[in-house]
Amino acid sequence: MDWRPAVLGAAPVIAVLAWVALRGHERAAPVAPPPAASAPKMQPDGRATVRVFDEGQPAKRRVVFHAVDGSILESVETGDDGKAPGPIMQGAMITVAYGTSVRELVTIGGVVANDELLVGEDEDEGSAEKVLCTAMVSVPALPPGATRAHVTLGTGATEIAADKPLPMSVFERYLDDKKRFRVLAEALDEQGKTIAWSQAWADGCNREAGSVEVKLEGWKKELRPFAIAVSNPGEAVALHSEIAVHHGDLDRFLRRKNEQRPPFGKETRFELPPAILEGGTSLAYRIELFTTSPFEWSKGPIERTVLTERMSPSATPPETIAIDLATRMLPRVTAPALETTSDPARPFVSFRIPSREGTNAAPIDADAVIVHVRWPRTREHLWTLILPPNGPRRVRLPALPDTLKDWRPDGRDVTVSVGLVDASEWSSFDDVRKKGIAELNELDEGASIRWSLAGEADF
Repeated sequence: MDWRPAVLGAAPVIAVLAWVALRGHERAAPVAPPPAASAPKMQPDGRATVRVFDEGQPAKRRVVFHAVDGSILESVETGDDGKAPGPIMQGAMITVAYGTSVRELVTIGGVVANDELLVGEDEDEGSAEKVLCTAMVSVPALPPGATRAHVTLGTGATEIAADKPLPMSVFERYLDDKKRFRVLAEALDEQGKTIAWSQAWADGCNREAGSVEVKLEGWKKELRPFAIAVSNPGEAVALHSEIAVHHGDLDRFLRRKNEQRPPFGKETRFELPPAILEGGTSLAYRIELFTTSPFEWSKGPIERTVLTERMSPSATPPETIAIDLATRMLPRVTAPALETTSDPARPFVSFRIPSREGTNAAPIDADAVIVHVRWPRTREHLWTLILPPNGPRRVRLPALPDTLKDWRPDGRDVTVSVGLVDASEWSSFDDVRKKGIAELNELDEGASIRWSLAGEADF
């Protein structure tokens, strides 16, 4: 077959088409390629300052300032004064690489311009190492019915013999504003019940003094009962209580724990055995309402709400306190969860507050949401997020710089715990950012704190 004529016959047509195409190309204006998608603007809305302290001393730590999407605006080290100023975007986060033995990260959300945020404890409460002197404590002969005696200076109790002075270390934190410390003794019967007590104040304790002699004179038998009556436990599957008596700065020298399970009556009472209740003492109590079984961790996160209060000293402490759990407890927090992503270092954490969901849901009257993310199984890593109480229920962990690459989550055995908190020492989430959470469990007289918790952590 001779195919050449056919091709030659087609040549003029191809030439014409090529000429038309070329002429059209000459007449048309060049078409510019579409512009590349611009990256979102990351302009800061202002600046904030982070203060980082460890046991009252300024701490050198890495601070990361984040954009709203959790990316990094700036990463800096704190100065010798523990401060790190940096750029912020309204409502975004900052993160501090705070821990040492445990790689603990602390992230604060809802940051605003001109904030001054605190991470750690900026006041030194005194440590166990600061021993000022030795107290040589002696007690009188035991009263009838007593088989032994205990004595305390501030934390814990030690058995003491009536015929032999007992040396006890006095830590700096035991001293009051007048540089005095208190010694309190209990006389106990065979069952370990307090039947009498004695106390004394002492001064002159300093490093030069060496030792201070403290003699307790006589025993007192004025003891009074105390009870908490709780009502309306709702869907509780268990109620726990802890009642303690403080004497000034002495730490819980008498404590009683109890547990109640359904069926609950109209009123459930938790009793404290007769104790020392006089002027200068303050009562503390903790009521814990469980909405899932506290003994079945394998079946899912334990959910509970907690009320803790330390009453102010009274010349006549009450014998009974009535608490309506339906009005005093925070709404229930449920379903803490981790949602993995393609980047294991930045998973989402989420939770629910069922009674505050829906379009007409009322805002939560609380101070903050605190999230704990822990990993791996041996828990060498802890990431604490401090978030606004009425913010999103699903939050992505922010990015960390390469200087903190070993601090990033890696997907190994991660657990999530969530706590909604309301404390008398805070007035709002603004106050939380300013004061920090380091002393959250150290209640002063007249202070209270409410929690709603879901997960393994007790915060």
